[in-house]
Amino acid sequence: MTAEGTSKNRIVAPGKIMHFYNAAPDSTEESLKEVFTKSAAKPPTEIKFFSQGGKSSTGLMEWTDSDTALDSFVLANHQTFFTGSGQAFTLKLAFSNNTSLDQYPGSPTS
Repeated sequence: MTAEGTSKNRIVAPGKIMHFYNAAPDSTEESLKEVFTKSAAKPPTEIKFFSQGGKSSTGLMEWTDSDTALDSFVLANHQTFFTGSGQAFTLKLAFSNNTSLDQYPGSPTS
């Protein structure tokens, strides 16, 4: 990684909201929750998609509290799952500075 790329990294304390990315383009709220369930993690209570289709899906997930979110992060981050066509995706999670998914009223929901 370059020095410029490293300078863009932000340290974010664990909270109840996480960004997700590299999910399958046809991901649904149910399919994402299943990744957590199969990892013995509690699934998020709410999911908002920012993009779906194309190469992958991205968005935000919210849990009831930061402790539950942290446990789910440890168990499910970088879990590989397969689409119906057999294509592999590795779900990536990162904690967010956001305090509510309601900050994004115009974003599509699942």
